[in-house]
Amino acid sequence: GEEVLSKSEMLDEYVMLALRSNGLNLNELEKLFGSEWLVKNQKYINEMIDNNFMTKEKSVLKFTGKGYAVCDEILLNFTG
Repeated sequence: GEEVLSKSEMLDEYVMLALRSNGLNLNELEKLFGSEWLVKNQKYINEMIDNNFMTKEKSVLKFTGKGYAVCDEILLNFTG
């Protein structure tokens, strides 16, 4: 049968797939899901940027090479 995802699961999938491909466009994320996720995760995102695991150019959040190596662990630490 078909898998039906909750809004929270759709958000998690969206974030995970975007970060693993071309980067997460935070403006698009906000349009689709609202600002709650970004507000909850802003401190963690800033830590990841400060520690060179992620970069943010304009409104696109991406893994660095260092971040990509541990991306599964980083993704687990985001708050849904």
